[in-house]
Amino acid sequence: MKPTKCQYCDDVAVTTVGWPNDYRWCAVCQRDLAEFAGKENYEAAHKLKSHAAIAGYRAELERRQDDFMRRKVNERNQ
Repeated sequence: MKPTKCQYCDDVAVTTVGWPNDYRWCAVCQRDLAEFAGKENYEAAHKLKSHAAIAGYRAELERRQDDFMRRKVNERNQ
């Protein structure tokens, strides 16, 4: 079986989440994602009521996460 690559840095993924393999992360990127999650304030999300508001929040969170991860991968590659 061919190893799955990390969705952020193309290293070998050690973690897959979702079905089938929606998210794939190497060990370093997984630590970076934990750092991102630890810095986020999720209080506003608990107050959202509509599906549209929740979808918008999730899209913005994913955009911020992707930006954060691009910066972290770029820092490692310099």
